[in-house]
Amino acid sequence: MARNAEECRTMIEACDKNDVPLFVAYYRRSLPRFLKVKELIEKGRIGDVRFAAIQHTKKPVSKQEDGTWPWRVLPEESGGGLLYDVGSHTLDLFDFLLGPLTEIKGAAHNFDDAYPAEDTVRGSWKFENGAVGTGVWNFSSYRNWDTNRIVGTRGEIIFSTFGDESVKLVTGFGEESFYIEHPAHIQYYHIQSIVNELLGRGTCPSTGKSALRTNRVMEELVENYYFS
Repeated sequence: MARNAEECRTMIEACDKNDVPLFVAYYRRSLPRFLKVKELIEKGRIGDVRFAAIQHTKKPVSKQEDGTWPWRVLPEESGGGLLYDVGSHTLDLFDFLLGPLTEIKGAAHNFDDAYPAEDTVRGSWKFENGAVGTGVWNFSSYRNWDTNRIVGTRGEIIFSTFGDESVKLVTGFGEESFYIEHPAHIQYYHIQSIVNELLGRGTCPSTGKSALRTNRVMEELVENYYFS
């Protein structure tokens, strides 16, 4: 949403003062693929959720043709490293699926020491519903890959934030897969939800206030790298 939580708050206050709605492009909240994950959780297919785990790796960023680093790894422009650019989407998605993240603990590292921003982040937290969570992001890896697990008392859901492989439901009775194709225009459903809210026909699931929570989480995860 912004480089830091303070900038998010400034945006929210300006919009509230002028009675202007504020939406943020965390469009995965509106995609059928992730609505299916939410449905499986809410229908109790995996029982009571106990923990969730995020693992995300990405190949190193390269310099641009002019020899400079892209803005995504320049904290003064992006707010942080690739956690802010891509990791934010998974954190926001988990906020949507399981509720706000609390009791955040984490640390950021720059193992490759190639660019100014951190390249690895680890963290743990608790969800408002009592479940716990962990995450590891490494952006100096040998491959681009991400996987999420939500584990409950009766089974688990395995899915990717960025890949298009099937959502997998695993229980004591076996395994089910749900392949849900993304729309041709990836933000189609999200933009439609914004239009619906503006027309008084529904609500958009991603607002400035929900997105602010994700910025707060990221700040706590990388606090040691930038503020210690």
